[in-house]
Amino acid sequence: MSIRPFEREILDRYGSHGKAPDMITRRRGWKGVWIRGHLRDRRADYVYNMFLSWKAFCNQALLTEVKIKPGSYDAFRTYFYLLKRLGLVVFYTERRPQSGEPGSARRFYTLASGLESDPGWERPFQSVYPGTDWTRLSYSEKHERREKYKRLRHAEG
Repeated sequence: MSIRPFEREILDRYGSHGKAPDMITRRRGWKGVWIRGHLRDRRADYVYNMFLSWKAFCNQALLTEVKIKPGSYDAFRTYFYLLKRLGLVVFYTERRPQSGEPGSARRFYTLASGLESDPGWERPFQSVYPGTDWTRLSYSEKHERREKYKRLRHAEG
């Protein structure tokens, strides 16, 4: 499987940025931008097939020394649900298996028109839940919060 042009753009954009040539890991924005490019390239697709293509892309990225963790199918579905909730992807059609074929109906989705440059593609969690503080905590801050909640629970019980 070869890397498609939009995937090459993603690797160039989120890749090493001139840093050391060893494996680079950077999570922000990979998946949403990839889904947008994939749906632009394919016009419509169902979620499980997108996940399989996403995993294949992550494996190809490894060959270019960009490490992308594909995550689980459930995580991919959750991410896709957020894009759907933001209105960035819309239902297109449903294909039911022919009589005698195993499996369930496949729901195909496509891009919502006019929203390809929406910031929700790169940060859907932040777009859906804007009131949440999404800054990453240091280990010591996490430890302090855990201890605080432990004390609160013990005080209540």
